[in-house]
Amino acid sequence: NNRFYQPQQLPNQVLSNVSRSKESMLRTTSYVMEKIFGREGNNSTTDEGFPLMPRTFLPSCVYLSKTTGMWVTTLNTDQKAVDGDNNIMESSKSLRAFSVPTKEQAEAIARAWAPPSMMDFSDNPFCFICKAQFAVFRRPCHCKNCGVCICSGCTIQWPSKMIPDTYNIKKESMINVCKSCDWLCSAFRMSLLEGDHDHSIAIHVTGNVNLTNPFANVKGELFYPVHCAVLGGSLSLLKWLIDTQCCPLRS
Repeated sequence: NNRFYQPQQLPNQVLSNVSRSKESMLRTTSYVMEKIFGREGNNSTTDEGFPLMPRTFLPSCVYLSKTTGMWVTTLNTDQKAVDGDNNIMESSKSLRAFSVPTKEQAEAIARAWAPPSMMDFSDNPFCFICKAQFAVFRRPCHCKNCGVCICSGCTIQWPSKMIPDTYNIKKESMINVCKSCDWLCSAFRMSLLEGDHDHSIAIHVTGNVNLTNPFANVKGELFYPVHCAVLGGSLSLLKWLIDTQCCPLRS
């Protein structure tokens, strides 16, 4: 007699039920994990391959004051006030006004300081950079430089001095930006330092580069775009920054 135990083969119907149960359990587990951690996105982008969304700005206005003879730039700085159903009095509280001698300066302020519109989280369930799905443990935040929705893994922190004050109505000392804006900022700085006129203009045309703010603290000093242009030895870039874009020589 064979003393060893011979396992009995399970009926096909039982095996089929077990298989379906496993598949159902895996689908349920996958669904729960996706809700908690979100669906993974594409993390294979290179530094040069980050997606880019040009800024859409909140409303601004440039006009000549007949009383003072100065050109005035008014900016809306609170998106909730712009998008909401608040009355005119409430909306006016978010306005910022700047007076300058020339129309060119006023228009330059409007281009440089009008805050970007923040994308609605409800309309953007995926990170703009890596395409991962937002979830309980993958919360979205805004890039304060261009307004896209990003996850923590695609977030870089900047000192708030690197963006205009009108972008930072909460007066935060550090702000979140996306990897795309961070790369553009670094590429623009290097292009200025190398005196590459065409490349610098091409990067600026993307719409997400700040011309009136310092890049970062370098050995305790604030380096503005004009400083980098001087170090790069490009007179054409310096004239473009000062004459065309009305960039400041200092804070």
